[in-house]
Order: sequence, then structure tokens, then C-alpha cells
Amino acid sequence: MNSTIAPFDNLDVRLALKYAINRQVMVDAILSGHGVVANDNPIAPTNKYFDPSIPQRAYDPDKAKFHLSRAGMVELAVDIHVSDAAFGGAVDAAVLYSEQAKAAGITLNVHREPADGYWSNVWMKKAWSASYWGGQATADLALSQAFASDAEWNEGFWKNKKFDALLVAA
Repeated sequence: MNSTIAPFDNLDVRLALKYAINRQVMVDAILSGHGVVANDNPIAPTNKYFDPSIPQRAYDPDKAKFHLSRAGMVELAVDIHVSDAAFGGAVDAAVLYSEQAKAAGITLNVHREPADGYWSNVWMKKAWSASYWGGQATADLALSQAFASDAEWNEGFWKNKKFDALLVAA
């Protein structure tokens, strides 16, 4: 999500969307059980820097509704642009997510985009699109490529000076 564009610039909207997805069902259905719930963390459990003490966000439509309410909303409708170019099963994942989110009053309008040109015409151009960040060789690489304020591929357009300083220090 581009966190500089409404409604994604609202933390409560982002949290509502995070509580409106059943991550374990995603792992089971989309990845055929070959994965683990990672809670939006690019550091894999196999990496020595993975922190297993970080609590996972469980699917909770009521908590999603609570965050929508804090954002001044009863319902939310947003577009998500996906292609299997992002990762195998991306379209199916978005459709499953859209079904799960309905319980929270969230409508995800899934736009299936062509694989040809996805990375140049959709990713980081649309407010919300699918991507895949698994398999980075080091924690530094995973965090530097996608989260540093000045990273070319900072797809969330997220900026945090304290995080940047900690990343350089690490």
C-alpha cells in the first residue's frame, strides 16, 4: 500500500486491513501449507535475526471494524491490483482476501492485471498492488531494499528517520 495516499495514509485503515485477513488460511490455501505466518515481517523465521516474540495478528473482523471506526468509517471499499507476475497465486490470494474482509465491512475490488508490464505499469504506480519480498539473503538487504526512506523500491513510500538511523547503525 502506498501509505501516502488516502485511505492508506491512515494507520487505522491499514490496521483494519491487517486484521481483516486470515493469514493461516492464506498459507494453507495459497501456499498449500508450505509457509508460515509472518505478520508483515520480511525477516524469515529461518534467519537468525527473526524475532519470534513479536505477536502475530490473528484474523479478527471485529478488531478490523474497531479500527475502521477509529478512522471514521463504517465500511471501506478499496482497489487492489494483482497479477501472478508478483508471485504464483497472487490473484487467488487477493480473491480469498476479499472474501475474508467482507466480515469486517471491507470491500476489496480485485483488479487482475496482465503479467506483461506489471512491474513497470502497476507496481508502485497503483495505490495498492501485490509484490513478493521473500528470499532476501540477509536481514540488512530485506530491510534496506524495501523500508529505508530513500530505497528505490520502498513500495509503501514509508519514511521514518529513527528506523533509517537504526538500520544504518545495525
